[in-house]
Amino acid sequence: MKAKLKKVGKEEAFYVDSAGTYGGHSGALPDARMRKHAALRGYELEHRARHFYASADFAEFDMIIGMDRQNIADLRRLSETTEERAKIYAMVDFAVQIQFIVRFRTLIMKVRTVSSWY
Repeated sequence: MKAKLKKVGKEEAFYVDSAGTYGGHSGALPDARMRKHAALRGYELEHRARHFYASADFAEFDMIIGMDRQNIADLRRLSETTEERAKIYAMVDFAVQIQFIVRFRTLIMKVRTVSSWY
């Protein structure tokens, strides 16, 4: 996500973070298979996972993007209001063409708008 925003000159317009609903991966690098396939496409995944803090993250971010059905279910379970549930999206909602899906249940991407896209 960060690389895509940088490519179109919009990296300053958004704050992108990632976290997992399962705290056991906090501080860990992304899955080795994910890093390998990202590297083949020119992306470097060196960020460390952190735990998803529902009350803080739903308040801070405009969008919470789950990677798969389990992420979405976890996020809906953690949300407390209609406003919070309206911030939940599935990554595939943004896919133009899906060639394959790698299941990585703990990754959640969050996006906060800093300024207008225009």
